Amino acid sequence: MQKDAAVHKRVDELTNMTESTFKVINERFEEMVRVSRARMGQIEKDLVEGTAGLRADCRSEIERVRADYEQEAARLDVDLGDLHTKYDVAKQEIGFLQEKVVEHREWAQRQLTETATATRAVQVDSQEGLAATTKMLNALRDDAVAFREKMGNYVGILQHTSDKRGDAIVSLEAQRGKIRHDLDVLAGDHKAYTGDMDSWADDVRAKVERLFRALEPSKGEWRIHRAHKRAKDLKKPLAIKSPVFSVRGLKEVQLEFFPEGTNNSPEGKAVLRAYLPKGALVRFQIWVGFSSDGPMETKPNGSLAFDMFVDDWQSQIQDDGSLPVVLTMLKDLTEEDESLSTEVRIESH
Repeated sequence: MQKDAAVHKRVDELTNMTESTFKVINERFEEMVRVSRARMGQIEKDLVEGTAGLRADCRSEIERVRADYEQEAARLDVDLGDLHTKYDVAKQEIGFLQEKVVEHREWAQRQLTETATATRAVQVDSQEGLAATTKMLNALRDDAVAFREKMGNYVGILQHTSDKRGDAIVSLEAQRGKIRHDLDVLAGDHKAYTGDMDSWADDVRAKVERLFRALEPSKGEWRIHRAHKRAKDLKKPLAIKSPVFSVRGLKEVQLEFFPEGTNNSPEGKAVLRAYLPKGALVRFQIWVGFSSDGPMETKPNGSLAFDMFVDDWQSQIQDDGSLPVVLTMLKDLTEEDESLSTEVRIESH
């Protein structure tokens, strides 16, 4: 029994020692687990923060790349738009140059026709003057023949009665002086007639020139068909250009219509620009539909381009979609003849 008690006591002691040892080991193990968990939590927290930072950096980098891509795409779109615009402008300029070549060819043909007409008029004047001169020379020749016959008769009579008619010789001398005077008068009349013929030819030439000028049109009308659509296709400061035309007293007149205005025009106003030839000194008036700024005059050594500002030009478009532009030549200020003017201006001071 004592041995069993000793054994049990020893077993209890060993059990207590083992329990204390295991408790210490368990506490150390739990402490290690706690430290490991804290370390793992910190590592997990650092990992989450690093992952979030990487994601934020990746997002910002992706946004930056996307913004750069969009900017480059927008720049490429703008460059392509500018390229298309330049292409359209170049195409319009080529078309304009082709129109100018055709217009110059037509103008040369008109000039040749006018020159041929003037040449024919000069030939007619020359033929009429030559016929009149020939008629006068024939009359003078007939007068000379009659005079020679008359003088021959006088000489025969004088030779037959030379001894008896001394007084007749004196009278013949007087008559000869009279005939000489008549010849001088006749020569003066012929000279005056020739001068009258020259002045008549000059007067006829001036009247023919006035007739040609009076037959020239005093009004040029330019219709811009599909004006609204053509204006939409143009960007500021591009313009619609008219063909070159002629009106009374002016050659090579051209009109340009800027639907969106020019770089120097007031905002919201269209501009109609008229180009006149060098040396033009005239009074004229321009109408866009029913709108006009009144008569305008060119100045010596002044600008030959005239601008007219138009408000709400789209309201002037006709039912057929065209915009009428009319240039009326009122007066050529270099011409003193009032009969060639389309207006009579009276001023009271």
